[in-house]
Amino acid sequence: MNTLGKRIKTLRKKKNATLEHVCGNQMSVSMLSLIENDKAQPSVEKLAYIAQRLEVNIEELLVEISIEEVRTLYQEARQFFDNQEFQKAIQVVEKIAEIELPIAFESAKLYEVYGLSKCKMEADHWEEDIKKAHDLYSSLNFYGECAKMDLFVIAHLTYEQHYERAYHYLKDKTNLYSSLSTTLDKIDELEFLYYRLVLLFAKGSYEEALTVLDEAIAFSKHYSLFYRLEELYRIACFCAMFEGEAERVQFFIKKLYQLGRFMDNQETIASVFLIKAHYYNEYLHQFSKAHQSIERFRKMFDQEGEPYYFMEKGKAFFGEGQYQEALLHLEQIGEIGNGQHPLNLAIIYVIDAYIARCHYYLGNKKEAMRYAKKAWAKIKNEVPQIAHYKEFIYETFVIMMENE
Repeated sequence: MNTLGKRIKTLRKKKNATLEHVCGNQMSVSMLSLIENDKAQPSVEKLAYIAQRLEVNIEELLVEISIEEVRTLYQEARQFFDNQEFQKAIQVVEKIAEIELPIAFESAKLYEVYGLSKCKMEADHWEEDIKKAHDLYSSLNFYGECAKMDLFVIAHLTYEQHYERAYHYLKDKTNLYSSLSTTLDKIDELEFLYYRLVLLFAKGSYEEALTVLDEAIAFSKHYSLFYRLEELYRIACFCAMFEGEAERVQFFIKKLYQLGRFMDNQETIASVFLIKAHYYNEYLHQFSKAHQSIERFRKMFDQEGEPYYFMEKGKAFFGEGQYQEALLHLEQIGEIGNGQHPLNLAIIYVIDAYIARCHYYLGNKKEAMRYAKKAWAKIKNEVPQIAHYKEFIYETFVIMMENE
């Protein structure tokens, strides 16, 4: 990035040192000036003396880019990254991307921000920059930093529904940490378990996913980690619904309610009534109870919960044969964030099938077909293990096709 002379001059000015101070009694000012302007090359002895006067290691003068420069670039890139200005973060780093950085923590952090920014932008070769950060962290024994970076990548790939890539990345990294016999932060360990659970669902490895679910809940309780426990209980509720295990559904609903009370968390308690409404609508077909539960949810939710209210309220009306009311509610749902778990996706995708059936029973065959095709296009290659939702969407599609 800079020549030797420029590095010496930049470092001297940063330290507010004069030419005379650096020269001391071992060198003339004119000689140092020539060196700083790249018109003379210092001997090893003179370079060592300059480093001593500047209070740095001689290696910092010899490297193409100094630790100070790396640190400055990292701080600038990190600010852009934290503001989600990923392209700007990339531009800060890419001008020195091909330079071999010093073996230092700051260099690893710079590669990390660069790689993660490229990952966010779906740019080419981001894995290579992540690997550079990984290798540096590993050489410095900062395995905790490696793990947090890996979890970021896995979460991103999962959110983007690159399930196979995310699963293989997770598998490679967990095997690596096992082989190193290193101890990770317990929250990071739980995160690896959580994403393993999510990705097994996405792959269709349902039985293995259930085993990991039990392991994750036990791990969370053993180490008193409440960070993912709410979400794990929710997943456990839905798994019990799939299996038709009514007692386990009630057990995990109770656990979720107790957790909400313990943490004094209104959102967690509200989610209990949302799950109950879903259970009554989708599995028990007890629509009056669904209405009661979703109204209790309505009294507690914030604005973000509104789409879920309209979703379960609309399904309850549909179950009662009130198709116009159902349609009025279902069409108010709007966009719901996909989230990361394939279960969330299945629940969201099925909305279009309900809308299709409402239109069908109301005689709007063209709209019915449009929504049926939309639902089937979303789910036909997704979440094959969550049969309940996929079958409902497929049956809707078949009904529309037969009556087109």
